[in-house]
Amino acid sequence: MVIDPTEFSNFIETSNIFEKTLSMMKLYITEWYAENTDDFLECMGSELEVVLDEYSFFNRSVHFVKNFNFDPPNQDYIHCIIDIKDKKGDIRTSYKAIFDYYLNAEDDTLC
Repeated sequence: MVIDPTEFSNFIETSNIFEKTLSMMKLYITEWYAENTDDFLECMGSELEVVLDEYSFFNRSVHFVKNFNFDPPNQDYIHCIIDIKDKKGDIRTSYKAIFDYYLNAEDDTLC
């Protein structure tokens, strides 16, 4: 069996998964800045406003994942990853959102 690449591309486009992930990422980093400004500044190299207004956010990847480490076993997820690049173009960090197959957010993290 083969996954149709056209269907996969259509899913990415029609689901707006990158747009949803970007919104979640902006909320995540805003909360991070509010909770631990020093760690934020050390990792990101700038104040929150600069990150949001002047840094670049690049869609890196979408993955379908069958992870056997979760309970229940064989739980399926969709991972969407966005890279955060500073004004020089260096990757400062990456943000990963984890969704179920209904695109309900299950978890998120910086990686």
